[in-house]
Amino acid sequence: MKVSGILAAAACLTSIASAAPLELWGHHGQSNNLVKGKSFDRFLFVVFENAGYNQVIVDPNFAGLTDRPDARLLTNLYAVGKPSLPNYFATIAGSTFGVRDDAEHNLGGMTIVDLLEAKGVSWKELPLCSQGTCYLGATDVYANGTAVKSSYRRVDNPFVSFINLQNNPNRCDKIVNAKEFEQDIANGTLPQFIYYIPNLKNNAHDTSVAYGGNYVKTFWNKYLHDKALMKNTLAFFTFDEDEDTEHNHIFGALIGGAVSVKPGSPKNVTDNTPYTLFSMPKTIEDNWNLGSLGTNDTFATPFKL
Repeated sequence: MKVSGILAAAACLTSIASAAPLELWGHHGQSNNLVKGKSFDRFLFVVFENAGYNQVIVDPNFAGLTDRPDARLLTNLYAVGKPSLPNYFATIAGSTFGVRDDAEHNLGGMTIVDLLEAKGVSWKELPLCSQGTCYLGATDVYANGTAVKSSYRRVDNPFVSFINLQNNPNRCDKIVNAKEFEQDIANGTLPQFIYYIPNLKNNAHDTSVAYGGNYVKTFWNKYLHDKALMKNTLAFFTFDEDEDTEHNHIFGALIGGAVSVKPGSPKNVTDNTPYTLFSMPKTIEDNWNLGSLGTNDTFATPFKL
């Protein structure tokens, strides 16, 4: 554990509110050794929790994510398991590994990281708030061992469930506190694959869809409307599962310069193609010609851009 104690935990919980104004995107977002993709050069994933499509689409802030020409509302997107954890695994490994719980798992499979690194595509996972690189505790804790409420759960941090990340210090160094997102923007050093995990209040798990939507408005909108940031970027905002129904119909929004637009293109364009969360790794693989994980990504439909 590299970061501990009351001050560190409190800093996690307040990092968004206390962040100083910064120059969006730094040096036009061009990190060293940029690997060009077919449709996008950067992929940003932000995931919320436990609400179905019909609950989310009526929230003005989530619905507003696609109120722009360079966006698509995915109206036929489905999670692949219950509860949360198997869906997180699906986004990075194309498989649920048969997991049907939110327990701690240590898996031997591959993830999208294996494919990204083989092609030299930079990446980071940004949980808000983890206590350090490859921290394996179930929650954030204070110095006395008590859990920090509404902060972080290991179950929402899928990368640390894979042994080939746990045992690799270089990879562990890329699983960092989400406040580094703002630092990387200021420094112009954002990686090309960004997996961002809000805390349990902001992701709507401990609060509500309205609370999560307000977080989108107050934290994310300034970035999503920065032209330099979103150029050649694909952002994917979604939910991990529909907690209340069996069919697992979830909200999904694709945003950014990677979304095809023409002069005069309308706002609020919908895509009714059937997708699942397995479509996420498939889209990334196709974009950078990464090959396949050999799991459900092989047969998944990539997002239309």
